[in-house]
Amino acid sequence: MKRIFITLLMTCTISICDVIVMPFRNLKTNEPDLVGVELRNYVESLLERSDSKLDPDFLDGVKLSFSDIDPQPSQRIITGSYLHDKGKWYVYIKISNTRNCTGHTHYFEGTSIREVKDKMKEQFLNQDSVKKMVKDRLNDLANGTIENVVRFKEFMLGIPFEKYDWEMYFLLGEACRTLKEFDDANIYYDEAIKLTEDDSQKITVLISVGIMYRHMKQYDEAIKTYDKALKICTDDVQRCVLLNNKGNVLYLMDRKKEALKVWSEALKYANPEMKRTILINIRMCQYETDQNSGN
Repeated sequence: MKRIFITLLMTCTISICDVIVMPFRNLKTNEPDLVGVELRNYVESLLERSDSKLDPDFLDGVKLSFSDIDPQPSQRIITGSYLHDKGKWYVYIKISNTRNCTGHTHYFEGTSIREVKDKMKEQFLNQDSVKKMVKDRLNDLANGTIENVVRFKEFMLGIPFEKYDWEMYFLLGEACRTLKEFDDANIYYDEAIKLTEDDSQKITVLISVGIMYRHMKQYDEAIKTYDKALKICTDDVQRCVLLNNKGNVLYLMDRKKEALKVWSEALKYANPEMKRTILINIRMCQYETDQNSGN
């Protein structure tokens, strides 16, 4: 991997009351761009919600540097940069003190910008300990008995809601859906959607909302939910899941020709595992259609 670094403008001619602000730059082009602006705004929003456990120099300097107007005199330099290379994201944020030439660098990497932003949230909002406890209990939700799911739900309800992010509301909604507590599930899914930070997270929630409506036999609402998600979907994996699930609902509504068409569309985006699932659905539906037509 190419060496990644941030260039800081630090010279002995800088007054201790000056501030140099460098926008988040794409290291390939060395220019600010839409992703850089998005990252800058995201970090700013996190810092607004952060607590006093953060380094005060870092906190004050970043807030000043992101001001829409000329900042108050400061002795700090804020820099940020990122690189998307070979399927991975690398993000650096640094604050430097021009008085004593010290600084703090924060580094994040991930396979998606969403993963990077989640790691930023954990660090800047100091949520990693809570999230770790939740992750340690996920087996109760994913593979557990009803009793295990009840325990997971009770554990989640024991965490103050002010510590929740979209994912924690989503997991609480999943527990309630599994327990067929659909009214509560709907409330928590709504809260999760309010806190989502991009379309991919929102679609993750909407997929489960559609499943919930299918279990409630509110098929029209399920179709509306999947169509809403498909309009904003840009990820092939999520598109495949949405189309497959929509096909399942159409099949249950006895709209088999439409179901076959939607499943065929889903195949275009399917990985090998999903392809097997969709082909089973198609063959079953075709067999029933042939039987009903007397063939």
